[in-house]
Amino acid sequence: MLTVVQNRVVCLSELMDTPILLVHVSSERATDVIRQAQTKTLPVYAETCPHYLVLTADSMKKDGFEGMFHFSYVVVQIRGLGPL
Repeated sequence: MLTVVQNRVVCLSELMDTPILLVHVSSERATDVIRQAQTKTLPVYAETCPHYLVLTADSMKKDGFEGMFHFSYVVVQIRGLGPL
């Protein structure tokens, strides 16, 4: 569903000749939409958060706090704050 919305926003951007910034991109399909728009030289920009690139649903489903610990560990390591 999110990719459909992103595609619509890109189409509106093209129609209105207005640059857009898509934030918190977290799926491969969304990056495909962005890449296609940029290939057409549309002013479409995007950003993501590092943890969207490394966390999986499986890592968050671990029992107890292990899933949340994995999330915290990844975020701390990405930000360069050292070990937990």
